[in-house]
Amino acid sequence: MKIGASQGVATLSPGVYCGGLSVHSADVLLLPGFYQIQDGPLELQGNASVTGTGVSILLSGNNAVLDLQGSPKLSLTAMLVGPLGGIAISSNTPASPRLTSTLQGSPDVTLVGSIRLPNQMG
Repeated sequence: MKIGASQGVATLSPGVYCGGLSVHSADVLLLPGFYQIQDGPLELQGNASVTGTGVSILLSGNNAVLDLQGSPKLSLTAMLVGPLGGIAISSNTPASPRLTSTLQGSPDVTLVGSIRLPNQMG
């Protein structure tokens, strides 16, 4: 799913986002719950903003990486219960090929919870 600046503020519901989630210079509010980004990156570029409370994100499958470029803002407070309780962003990508998550530019990242990215290089 791609969200651009022309869409204004977008509100997303928990669920599976196949092919990744790309936010380009737009504002996104994540409603509380579990988000699975399947077979694609969680990509924030430009002045994108993604915020959410009670949110846990699982990066899963092929090319499922965290990719922040430019001056995006990512502000998440993790879910407190469930399989990802206390974890804001996690990954269950395969060990091979090894993937790489990137933070380039001047991203503003605020997390209440942890990031868990096994099998990825940083």
